[in-house]
Amino acid sequence: EDAVKPLLLARHERPENFEINYNLGEALIQTNDFEKAIPVLRKALTINTEANEVYASLATAFYKTKRFKEALPYLKKTLDINPESKEFLYYMADSLHETGNTDKALKIFMHLRADPLFGIYSCLTAGTIHFNQGHTDKAIRDFEIGLKHQSSDKDIQAEFRYKLSQAYLKQNDIGKSLMYLKETNAIKPNYKDVPSLIARYEELNQNQNYRTYLIGGNSDFVSLCRKLVLVYFKKSRAKITNINVFADFAELTTDIETDKWEDTVFFRFYRTTSSVGELFIREFHAKIRDEKAGRGICVTAGTFSDESKKFIEGRPIDLIEKDMLVKMLTSIESEPNYLQL
Repeated sequence: EDAVKPLLLARHERPENFEINYNLGEALIQTNDFEKAIPVLRKALTINTEANEVYASLATAFYKTKRFKEALPYLKKTLDINPESKEFLYYMADSLHETGNTDKALKIFMHLRADPLFGIYSCLTAGTIHFNQGHTDKAIRDFEIGLKHQSSDKDIQAEFRYKLSQAYLKQNDIGKSLMYLKETNAIKPNYKDVPSLIARYEELNQNQNYRTYLIGGNSDFVSLCRKLVLVYFKKSRAKITNINVFADFAELTTDIETDKWEDTVFFRFYRTTSSVGELFIREFHAKIRDEKAGRGICVTAGTFSDESKKFIEGRPIDLIEKDMLVKMLTSIESEPNYLQL
C-alpha cells in the first residue's frame, strides 16, 4: 500500500513509462486491488509488448476478478513462457471449466491431482465433473485421492466425504454412503443436510425393499410395485394390464377380482420423500377417469399435503404415506404368493 501512492503520482507525470505502469500494476495486485491493476498492466503491455512478465500479472488479475474468458489468452501466453507453473495451470483449468470447456479443464485437473498445493481442489473439481457426467467410479477415485491430501480445512474434509457418500449412493452401496456421512458429521456436525441423510440412509440400510423403492433401478422398482399391488389387495386375483414408468413415479393399471367384487384399480407409486400436493392428486384423479378405473391408489415414500387429503374426500382414492408403505414393504417377504393372472 505504501508503494501505490508514489507510483500513482509518478504515473501521472510519466504515463508512458513501462516500469512505472508495471510496478504500479504489481503493487495493486499485492493489495488485492485487481480491477484497478488491469488497465495499468494493459498500458504497460502496450508500451512493451515483449515484457513477458506482464502476461502473468494480467492473467492473475483477470482470474482473481472472475473474468475467466478474458483471462484465458493471458494464461495461455504465461504457460507458453513457463509451462511448469502449477499455479497458472490450475488457473487455466478453472477458467476453462468456468467457460464451459469441461473436457479440456478435466484433463488438467486430473494432471494436477497429486500436486501438494493445487491437488486437493483439482481432485474435488475433477470428481464433481466425473460425477455429473455419470462416471461414478472415476469420481470416487478423484475424491479418494483428494482425501489423501492433508488439509486443516474442515469444510474441505467434510465436502470430500459428503461427495463420496453421494457417489456410493449412486452405486447403491448404502453401507459406504452411510459410513462417509457419519465421518462427515464427526468432522463438521450439521454439515449441509447430513443429519437428515444419516437418518434416511440408516432406514434404507435396514430395509432392502424400501431401498429398492427409493433408489433401485426401474426394473426392480416396477417389480416391487407389482408385489405391492398384490399385498394391498389380499386374497385377490390381480391382472396388471398396463405399466408406465416416469422419472419420479410408476403407474400400474390393474384388474382386481375378489370373491365379493371386481373392478379396475389405477395405482401410482411416487418415489419422492417430500410432500405430494393437491395439483398432483387432481391430475391423478383425472387419470383414473381416463383409465376408466373405479378406484385409485396413490402411494408415496413421503407425505400428502392437507389439501390433497381434503380433495379426496368423497372420491374413490386412497392415499398411502410413508409409514404405511414401509409396513407394506416389510410384509412383502412374509406374505404368501397371490395369484397373478
